[in-house]
Amino acid sequence: MSQRRTRLAALFGISAALVASSAGATGYLVARYGADHGQPAIGNAYAVYFNPAAMGGATGSSLAIDAAILFRQATYNRTTDALTPSSGTVDKYCENLSAQACAEYKASNTGESKLSNVSALPYLGYITDFGGTNFRLGAAAYVPFGGSAEWARNTYYDGSAITPGGFDGPQRWATISGKIQALYATLAGSYTIPDTRLSIGVNASFISQSVQTVRARNTDGSDDTRATDADRFAEGRSLLDVKGTTFGAAVGVYWEPLADRSVTVGASYTSQPGFGENRLKGDLYFTPGYSVAETTPTGKVDLLQSFPAIWRLGGTWKLDHDRKWELRADAVMAQWSVFDKQCIVKEGQNCELNADGSQKATGVVVNIPRNWKNAFGVRVGGAHYLNKDVELFGSVGYTTPAAPSSTVDASTVDSVRYTGTFGTKLGITDNLALAGSAAVVYFTPLTVTDSIYGQQKGESKSPSANGDYTSIVGIVDVNAVYTF
Repeated sequence: MSQRRTRLAALFGISAALVASSAGATGYLVARYGADHGQPAIGNAYAVYFNPAAMGGATGSSLAIDAAILFRQATYNRTTDALTPSSGTVDKYCENLSAQACAEYKASNTGESKLSNVSALPYLGYITDFGGTNFRLGAAAYVPFGGSAEWARNTYYDGSAITPGGFDGPQRWATISGKIQALYATLAGSYTIPDTRLSIGVNASFISQSVQTVRARNTDGSDDTRATDADRFAEGRSLLDVKGTTFGAAVGVYWEPLADRSVTVGASYTSQPGFGENRLKGDLYFTPGYSVAETTPTGKVDLLQSFPAIWRLGGTWKLDHDRKWELRADAVMAQWSVFDKQCIVKEGQNCELNADGSQKATGVVVNIPRNWKNAFGVRVGGAHYLNKDVELFGSVGYTTPAAPSSTVDASTVDSVRYTGTFGTKLGITDNLALAGSAAVVYFTPLTVTDSIYGQQKGESKSPSANGDYTSIVGIVDVNAVYTF
């Protein structure tokens, strides 16, 4: 048994590289580059992403190197009402199990799971005004969408002869470990209309997407740990590894309405990746039970999913004549309502489903309903300039959840969140500035009692995700900006 577990761990073990769920934006949107300097009404190298038109507010050429280090703690307490046996009721399922096997089925599938991850989000950006012209050109590389997790193991079940799957924790039916990300390489341009202080901008992005996720999975969508004849293991494992490339674009406007440039306003629209549904291609591996010694691909598959378009609006206002105090505010709306499912289909097939979640025609392998909704975030803050070389800044923010409680699970912990940020920016030389900030993202505790997963039929059924969720993210952002 220990050798079998070792083989499975080696096969399915993958590392987490980003942060699970969100880092304070909405859903999988984790763009927090530059801390309070990343917003659509500030002209700097972050404008390549947040609002290409805002490059019109920058002068000279500048290179920004940014890293956000994220520290995330999360818990999921899976409650007894989440148990989803194949027989329909726990008592009936346990009729053909030994007392110990029944007890371990309940214990291994309930209780608290913990996550503690450290990860980094990079941003590299460059802009130039070609020596003082009305044109700006920018380029950047970054990861605006992402999420991953590596949940703690329950060592009590390590090497268990009864319920070895319990080693991966009660959250394992949603995720054991995994990563989802979209890497952008963006080229942007803007033009400032003479004598108007109005700039317009566009960008185009090449996008590389990938999903790697490991979870417990039974073909019938249950959380059974043993077959009902009590002589073999029932709990399986699936590994999805898919990739894809596509394109995206953005457009924006930036305006300095007053001649003294004390007020700035910016707005932008960023398209969906691929301008609609994305098809990622790769492999799905499945072990139907611990009694199976080897795991083989089920065949080539496609993952169908849609990420949102994003609208942003922001502004700044220097409040006093000496320009030592500045007010900043921005808002974001992410169209997460397009993220209705993550559907795995046979290569080249479509995801055609009935209302109960079962497939209309052959081709669907597994479907995970999401049914997300549009999410909104606002941030208000300010800056105080002690002198030309020292800036102190801070902000508070509020964001609505993208995931409804009915489709929250351990892979997508989401709830109303509050953010607080404080930092400083120092001019080291005439050309080099360094900045650092600390932020805390607090997710309000969530209790789910209406999970739909166990109520679905066919290919959309999976174990219920009812239970209690908590999460908090700490973010330390450091960056260097060189202007020349």
